[in-house]
Amino acid sequence: MNKIIECIPNFSEGRDAEKIEKIEGHIDFSKSAEEIALRVRAMTPVPGAYIIGDGERIGITAARALDPDAGINKAYDTAPHGTVLDISNRGIAVQAGEGVVLIEAIKMPGRKAMPVAEYLKGNTFDYMSL
Repeated sequence: MNKIIECIPNFSEGRDAEKIEKIEGHIDFSKSAEEIALRVRAMTPVPGAYIIGDGERIGITAARALDPDAGINKAYDTAPHGTVLDISNRGIAVQAGEGVVLIEAIKMPGRKAMPVAEYLKGNTFDYMSL
């Protein structure tokens, strides 16, 4: 026999989440690649995940942790975190504290967000360290 249970919310025990500040979107490459990818996902679209390159705020709108068995992870095990390992149509591979994160879409200052492959068609990404 099916019973219908009535749930009554208890608003007196509810809590409001604290406001997320813009500074919380800054990406710290000393964290693991998985943590970075999750932070980008959590901060997109607002307040936005970002890095600072040559004094410019570069938005990151899509990123993922690369498979630990991928060739790029093994080739750069000793690179310091924040080092740009590879720039290709797949994205920008950056050494994290643990693993490699692939930045797949960026938003340059004054421009709309776009996949890295589209950005590289008419621009260069000159930052070797983030």
